[in-house]
Amino acid sequence: MKKILHEISCLVILLNLISGCSTTSDCTVLSSKVVRLNEFELDKADRKQAHGESIVHTFLFIPDKAQPNLKEALDNALEAGGGDVMTDARLTWRSWWFIYGETGWSVDGNVSKTRK
Repeated sequence: MKKILHEISCLVILLNLISGCSTTSDCTVLSSKVVRLNEFELDKADRKQAHGESIVHTFLFIPDKAQPNLKEALDNALEAGGGDVMTDARLTWRSWWFIYGETGWSVDGNVSKTRK
């Protein structure tokens, strides 16, 4: 009986160590740049699907750089899409760890260019 209890507790500890978490949020319009939408019709704009990330890799509790940054992930997505405003954006925070791990932001959405 003690052996079974010991194996179950080791399994529970192991599952907790390899677990992770994720949080998702949706935004209608998102930008890290100064945009003027008063003369721009967002409904008629060309849109390009884009993805951006800011990820920190961790090995044995040692990160490879500073904390992940939402602005960096958004800027990467805007650059990938060639625009300055993102619509229908989905923001995702994720984190997992087991000896090696990843923590960071991910941004997906449609990018439009408001400037000529």
